[in-house]
Amino acid sequence: MSLHRVHMHIAGADDAATDVIHLWSDVRNTPFRDKSPDLTKNWIPASCQPRLTVNAGDRPSVREPAIWRLADPAGIIRQQTEFYTAATVEPERLFSPSRNNSRLPAPEDAFDCKVRDYADTLRVLYACPGVTVCPVKEHEELIESDMKEIGELDAFTSIIQPVLQEARAVCPVFFTNTTNLMNGIRRFSAHFRALSGAEKKLVEYQINQPLFQVSDR
Repeated sequence: MSLHRVHMHIAGADDAATDVIHLWSDVRNTPFRDKSPDLTKNWIPASCQPRLTVNAGDRPSVREPAIWRLADPAGIIRQQTEFYTAATVEPERLFSPSRNNSRLPAPEDAFDCKVRDYADTLRVLYACPGVTVCPVKEHEELIESDMKEIGELDAFTSIIQPVLQEARAVCPVFFTNTTNLMNGIRRFSAHFRALSGAEKKLVEYQINQPLFQVSDR
């Protein structure tokens, strides 16, 4: 069995939303303009649409920095978690005969649902610098370096490091610039739950610092 999770972030202010990339684009001779979020402009629908990868060697997408996979000894992907930005669109666009949308459900198949708050929902903290996969160990080392620089290494060792070690045992990677890591800490770290209010604020402050991806390309 393989598990595929998609953390979907909706960008836009229209009354409908879709994760189908080709439905975001500009449509000639219609009122429908391009709805693609800025970071998706270079996405190719055939390779960037979320789907479970079969083999560990497959890397088909420019979205790779926001995808984490775990393979078994045979190289078969058994877990895949990804962060995906989807766009809002005009409701009429979804049912326009000018769109290749024959695989979408018909309007009469719609059903009412309620949106409920879920404690582990991944929320984006900053409009930029973007969301990528990062090993918790790498973030731990960065925090240690920063706190050593300002003379607070003891606080790191006694407060933050035990929290991150507990979280890392269950969640070895996280999505940067989101609530992902703090969600895992609240859920899996007994050490965090035992901290004082001030100590918890210190952990949250350090964990939720914006992280930038540096590239030489």
